[in-house]
Amino acid sequence: MSYKMSLRNQSIIFAIALGTIPVIATGMIAYWITNPTIKTGVIRYQKTLAIGISNRIHQLTSERVNDLKVISGLGIFNDQKVVSGRTYNPLNALMENFRQSYGMYQSILVSDLTGKVMLQTQGSAVSNISNEDYFQQVQRTNQITVVKRREQGGEYVILMAAPLRNINSSQPMGVVRTLMPVKELTKVVSFAAERLAEASEKFQSENYHLIDGEGSIFLSSNQSLVGQKIENQIPEFRQLSQNKQSISQELFNPATKENILITYIPIPAIAEVANLNWSVVVTHDTKEVFATEKQLFWVLTVVVIITSVVVSIIAALFANRTTRTITEIANVIAESSVEIASTMEQQERSTSQQAMAVNQTTSTMNELNNSARQSAEQAEGSAHGARQALNLSKQGSNAVEDTLEGMNTLREKVGAIAQQIMRLSQQTNQIGNISTIVADLANQTNMLALNASVEAVRAGEHGKGFGVVASEIRKLADQSKNSAEKINTLVADIQNSIDLTVMVTDEGTKTVEDGVKIAQETEKAFSGVSNAINDMVLSCQQISLNAEQQVTAIQQVVDAMNSLNSSAQENVQGISQVKTRTQELSQAAQTLQGIV
Repeated sequence: MSYKMSLRNQSIIFAIALGTIPVIATGMIAYWITNPTIKTGVIRYQKTLAIGISNRIHQLTSERVNDLKVISGLGIFNDQKVVSGRTYNPLNALMENFRQSYGMYQSILVSDLTGKVMLQTQGSAVSNISNEDYFQQVQRTNQITVVKRREQGGEYVILMAAPLRNINSSQPMGVVRTLMPVKELTKVVSFAAERLAEASEKFQSENYHLIDGEGSIFLSSNQSLVGQKIENQIPEFRQLSQNKQSISQELFNPATKENILITYIPIPAIAEVANLNWSVVVTHDTKEVFATEKQLFWVLTVVVIITSVVVSIIAALFANRTTRTITEIANVIAESSVEIASTMEQQERSTSQQAMAVNQTTSTMNELNNSARQSAEQAEGSAHGARQALNLSKQGSNAVEDTLEGMNTLREKVGAIAQQIMRLSQQTNQIGNISTIVADLANQTNMLALNASVEAVRAGEHGKGFGVVASEIRKLADQSKNSAEKINTLVADIQNSIDLTVMVTDEGTKTVEDGVKIAQETEKAFSGVSNAINDMVLSCQQISLNAEQQVTAIQQVVDAMNSLNSSAQENVQGISQVKTRTQELSQAAQTLQGIV
């Protein structure tokens, strides 16, 4: 039988997870962000300390090299004549004052090229230095040399030697050597470490070492390591120092069997100084320097645990109160579901009855819609016939208007013809008058010709020619008279024809005027018919429009009834679904009660 966890327990587990997971994630992120910062800070501190020690040693060594250059440049040592002209005691006193003024030299000496000591301040007496390494290096390189040496007491000293040159020929004359105890470097290193410790926390496991070019420790915060090889403490030293670059790295210390943080810094070279290959190494125990990291881890762990416990208690209380509320709500839902189911059954029956009534109303409205549609189609047919009659009446009216316009044009043309005929009559009368004048002139000419003939007879032979002319003129006068008479006859005939034409024209004008009157009356009759048909068309159109509006209204009612029917059907289905969902809700409420 499988075990099913209750909602209360699920809520408690979810609330605990919701409260603790963000806290754990926040702690992990804080640790992940802070841890590199802590490591970076420790490495920066250690590197700063190593760089400070390196700079201080470089500065001190550079100053001592400058002292050596000052001593070797003094005239009393540079000019052999001056040296040979003086006694040694005053020169010894001068160099002793120089040594005491600086307070960090054990002794200062000057030798010739054979190594014989010519001048020496207080300290261990030395007669010849030709076997010393620094003397041989100066002779070989002709440069300033810095070497270290361990005295019989176990302490290291720093020996600096420089060539002594002749100021005139620049040829070597001897060697100047200074001796400084290593403890002077210790003062400088301790001062740098103390200044840095004032600005930050000083670690107990902090160690610094000054390494020479051979890998030996000649200055260390741990005196027991002085004189030992650095590789005994740090086997990886040769690998770290091979590039001569500063580096910080976490390594395993075989001497202490612990991890250490080491920083290697090479001391910068000094100009004019041969074979100075020193370096600084600073180490810290990782347990001490990274203790803050572990403290942060444990602090975050404790905070996460405490927060988880507090959140778990709050979650349990909240879950109990929530599940109690859910139980009460489930009971209310179960009771309400039963009441809703009963109410929905009643609404389902009422909605079914409404749907049946809507179906009957829809059928009636469909029949009314068909009847209205037929009426609209008949009204549209009547309107179409009336529009055709209206078009025919308009065509008749247009034809009458065209006829009336033609009659008016005919009347105008007949009037114009009458005017032309009257003008022709006047011109014919004028022709008759002219013909009458011509006839009178012919008669007179004939009388004159007759008188001329008589006179020609009286004149005898002399008048015969004139008589012939008078005879010809009389003949022409007779012809002119005959022509004038013919013209008069034609003019009389034309006048009669014109008079008949005028009479016919007058009768035609009266006939045209009668036709115009008839056409105007016909036009009025067609206008009346057109107006009557137009009124009938408007009435038919209004009937058709009303029928179409009635059809549209009925269709809208039918659509509304169909929509109402669909809504009723959907309501029935919705009520059925609500009833089903209510039953399911009641079952879910009972199930929820069982789960809680």
